[in-house]
Amino acid sequence: MLDAQAPFAAQQASLARQLAAPGVLSLAQQMTTFFDVEDSPAFQVRFVWWPEATRTQAKLRGGYILLFSTFETDDDWAPIVMHEFSHFLSVGQPAPQRRALAESFVALCPGALALPNPLNALEEPLAIYWGQYRFEQQVRGEALSTQAAWYVQPQADRAAKALAAAFPASSPAPRLKVGPLLRAAASACSAPENERL
Repeated sequence: MLDAQAPFAAQQASLARQLAAPGVLSLAQQMTTFFDVEDSPAFQVRFVWWPEATRTQAKLRGGYILLFSTFETDDDWAPIVMHEFSHFLSVGQPAPQRRALAESFVALCPGALALPNPLNALEEPLAIYWGQYRFEQQVRGEALSTQAAWYVQPQADRAAKALAAAFPASSPAPRLKVGPLLRAAASACSAPENERL
């Protein structure tokens, strides 16, 4: 197993440097507060080789994020890890909070339940908002272009951009509760029918 891990040494070192950057810990603490998770267990990152050189994947499995990659790629893994960390924290939300948010969001965006993957309506936009948008600004001091796709799924992309417009990273983080945050995410539900999937 150690021999199999060795080719990922450069990627691991690069990722470790990026996650040690000033601002990452503060962002992680903000995310923990946002999801109302008091004591988050360790979140471990593991590289896993796979043969597709043209694309990578990240999968969250329990307390692990698995980064599927070839040995040769030079991908920007830090925002991906922070995106998946958001999902990891979201799972730890208090159940009553999760239920209240889901019910309120569906009332604002009934079409969310008709999406091929309903998680693209709110769960993915929140992960994009924290893991890509706020990470880019708060940690790297750069802005994501609103003209570029932030995520492969259009509904999630639109909702994340609506969240960013309503709660810019230059301002304090929003609160995960019924109200402005859900309304901002639900504003993406009014997109033309042919663009929602």
